Order: sequence, then structure tokens, then C-alpha cells
Amino acid sequence: KKKSGVYHLYNYQDQSEKNIAGKIEKLLALNETVLRYLTVVRQPPTTIERKAPPTPPPAPDADAEGDK
Repeated sequence: KKKSGVYHLYNYQDQSEKNIAGKIEKLLALNETVLRYLTVVRQPPTTIERKAPPTPPPAPDADAEGDK
């Protein structure tokens, strides 16, 4: 029946420590002042490799085609 609260957002970029979210959840669950918590695993956005537009073929050399 609380009408107000404090929200915290944590973005983890370094995944060197295994299960860091699980460790934080365990600490939050033990803390009596924390009423709720939510952990969301966000997948990094996939990168789209853009291809360079095709280069046009070189212009024909007028001297090479003309007088043979």
C-alpha cells in the first residue's frame, strides 16, 4: 500500500564476473527495506553490416576503341 518509492537502474557492461545479477538479487532479497526488485537481461543490439554501393565500371577509353 505504498504510494511512493525509489527506483534504481543498473546497466552492466562488463560481464567478467559470472552471475553478478544473481548476487545482487540475493543481497536485495535479504534486505528488509527492499520491497521489490526486477532483473532483466538485455541482449546487445545486433550490428548490421552495410555494404558499400557498387562502383561503376570505368569509362571506356575513346582512343583505345576508335582507330584500329
